[in-house]
Amino acid sequence: MSLEKILELDEHFSGSRGLEPTLRVIDFNSDVKTASEAEDWSRSIQPTPGKTYILVLAMGASEYYGPNRNGDAFRESELIKTYKTFETGAHVFKSHVNKDPSKSYGRVVKAFYNRPMHRVELVLEIDNAKAPDIVDKVNSGQSVAVSMGCKIKYDVCSICGNKAPTRAQYCSHLRNELNNIYPDGRIVCADNPNPNFFDISIVWRPADKTGYMLKKVAGA
Repeated sequence: MSLEKILELDEHFSGSRGLEPTLRVIDFNSDVKTASEAEDWSRSIQPTPGKTYILVLAMGASEYYGPNRNGDAFRESELIKTYKTFETGAHVFKSHVNKDPSKSYGRVVKAFYNRPMHRVELVLEIDNAKAPDIVDKVNSGQSVAVSMGCKIKYDVCSICGNKAPTRAQYCSHLRNELNNIYPDGRIVCADNPNPNFFDISIVWRPADKTGYMLKKVAGA
């Protein structure tokens, strides 16, 4: 048995220089190195006809960004262990219609963990024929929101340590106090150990402060 979670993301994230816009067009002629291995690597992509490539900030480590609006937290140690599951097992879907990988709209070309920024970044390949609406938004400079899906064996209450393989087994903290901040600074949230990411979806109403399309990488 595994617990599936949908984690909605937002159009801005808090970086080392404050609140950063997450959508920027990459200058492929630039030789300037950045703090993002994914961004630097993306410049080497050779575009394939009929495909569009985008760079996405998938999620940030909870020690630095806090839990998302749904009260889910992913510690940096867990993300470093598991971020490659985006690359090996995840597909690009629309709005989490994710049961059949053959109906996906693209794939994760490569996944990176950006250690200076404590976050997961993904390079996605989108099939233009399958997702013309998404490609049109990207090419016109509009923001494209993303959300992700993962499977875990159980989540863990940050307050009492209760391990819950289903939401029916949540403690009172997770049932009634999600995202509350205690006087001692503790935040009520669900830690998600050993996540297996299987879905990166294009969605229309994001809801977390650490995820949005960062840049258009390449198109043909």
